[in-house]
Amino acid sequence: MNRKIFASIFNIGIINQCVFTNIFATEQDLTNSRERFKGIIKNGEGNEKIKVLLKMKPTSRAREDRVQILSSNSYMSIERLGIYAKYLSYEELLEIEEDIEIIESDEDAYFIKDERTIGHKAEISTEIMRKGKTPWGIKETLQDKYFWKSKIPSGEMKLCIADTGYDLGHEDLPRGSDVTGKNAPNIPEKWSYDGHGHGTHVAGTVAALGANSKGVRGIFSNNMDGKFKLIIAKALGATGTTSESKVISAVENCVSKGANVINLSVGSFVYYDTSAEYYQDLYYNKGILIFAAGGNDGNAAYRYPASYPSVISVGALKRDLKHAKFSNSNDQIELMGPGKNIKSTTRRNKYTRQDGSSMATPHISAIAGLLWMHFPNCTNHQIRNVLAETAMDISSSGCKNKTGFGFVQSIDAYNLLSLGDCGQYKRRSKNPGGGCSLDSKKVGKANRNRLRQP
Repeated sequence: MNRKIFASIFNIGIINQCVFTNIFATEQDLTNSRERFKGIIKNGEGNEKIKVLLKMKPTSRAREDRVQILSSNSYMSIERLGIYAKYLSYEELLEIEEDIEIIESDEDAYFIKDERTIGHKAEISTEIMRKGKTPWGIKETLQDKYFWKSKIPSGEMKLCIADTGYDLGHEDLPRGSDVTGKNAPNIPEKWSYDGHGHGTHVAGTVAALGANSKGVRGIFSNNMDGKFKLIIAKALGATGTTSESKVISAVENCVSKGANVINLSVGSFVYYDTSAEYYQDLYYNKGILIFAAGGNDGNAAYRYPASYPSVISVGALKRDLKHAKFSNSNDQIELMGPGKNIKSTTRRNKYTRQDGSSMATPHISAIAGLLWMHFPNCTNHQIRNVLAETAMDISSSGCKNKTGFGFVQSIDAYNLLSLGDCGQYKRRSKNPGGGCSLDSKKVGKANRNRLRQP
């Protein structure tokens, strides 16, 4: 690639979502763009290093000179996919320009600040929570907790939460061999510490202990005779802000720990081509189910990673099982879960009520994990389709942008899977579609047999 073309795609104070498409610019435009780029980086000297997210061309990954540049001082790398996050200077970028497939900014793009806390106090007195009641949301998602007590899963499940950490030692959360985690090298906090509280709230919905007369209970109220394990990956620190590479790194830590299901109650407005390809690899090649928060902007904005087709976007419901007005509405919203006034655990051995699609997401990711344990021969794509088919239609008119396919019905999904052949859905899909376009077919509930194999 011509160096001037390479320079022209940068309009940098921050490098923005760049793929090599500006091939029709004039020579003067290219020269000017290059000069603007060099002018931002240390007054044109080209030595100032900037944070970039790179995906390299497959043919370039074995070249020793390229590998040396990429491997030195990379603060995140997934070598199997040629993905790297690095501080690189303009001159270093020029050295590897011909081998770059995608280049994007790696500035902070995630901010956990819009989960609305209910009431005058965020924290609920521990004494008030001593009875250990099942909070609203858990009961509705399980449909009937006694039904699940009578079922013995034949498979194992590892569910990973990539978030702000975990309050290890909390009275109402798994500890010991029932939970594990992995530190992030570029976040100066251990996975077992949550300086924010968001990740611990999510963890409580998934796995708060039952039958201990304390606090709340989660979807997985025990370790299922050792068959369930909670994994924690650090994607954000106490500030609640993070970059794309840190989220990808946390997700990759989930993968390295053997996660079957990954919960991402985080979101950014920025679409990354690198991430879209990364999540597609996890879905299609690794067979992992990924759930993410659809957003709390109260409009049609897309939030990522939820809106990548390989990720299941979850919206929020109120207690009357109607759409919460803050929950985003777009064609990637696929499933709905309880997301208003949700009681759960938080940091420092306490409890909170919170609103948000972040709260809805773990209800649904945990149910997916629970179902999958009982039908371990099914694939991620089959479980996904069964969840959509058996969801309770909120709009009464099929899949809609506002509510997707509806509220997950765990027992209905179990009953369908019990008929055998994993709901008759195909095992994998390179183009899962996402939202109302699941499998690229905009279908209503009555027509979902179109997605089934003959």
